[in-house]
Amino acid sequence: MRGLFLSAIAAGLFLNGCLYVAPIEEEPEPEDTMPFINAVSPSLGVVEMDLSYGDAKTFVLSTYGDDNQEQPLYHRIIMDFRPSGLTSDAIIASVPIINEPGLRDSISYQFDPCSLSSAYSTVFESGKTIDLYFLLADEPFIHDNELFMSTDYALPFKTYTDRGAIFVQWTIRFKGNCPAH
Repeated sequence: MRGLFLSAIAAGLFLNGCLYVAPIEEEPEPEDTMPFINAVSPSLGVVEMDLSYGDAKTFVLSTYGDDNQEQPLYHRIIMDFRPSGLTSDAIIASVPIINEPGLRDSISYQFDPCSLSSAYSTVFESGKTIDLYFLLADEPFIHDNELFMSTDYALPFKTYTDRGAIFVQWTIRFKGNCPAH
């Protein structure tokens, strides 16, 4: 009888007492971090290209990503001819390419200076250098232009929220001359 009495009191306390249900907290949105680049080829720094052979060089972004795996990534390559002494049309940028989530294979660009030599004949000469950038962003670039003639050379790096892009950079030093076509 005593057990039944205690059960009745416990049930009464439970039914008449306050029952507090904790709010269900939603998982916070993950922090929107910048993408990352972990492996490139050739190694960063100075890359020598012998123009005498007319060979192209392939630049590869092999390991990269974003902690926000559902974000598309945008990439482009930029050639900065200012180190060679060129002042007009000194920046060329490829049209940005989108890389959808789940399709994060290596990205490669083939650079063939001798195919550009007629337009930039004073750039591709023995002893001159240019800078080559590989950009990666998690939002679209503002400009799809290929030629940047203004004095704001940061334009090809800018994204819609002005967050910008991460990049790797090589300095290409030329030797020899492109073969005559």
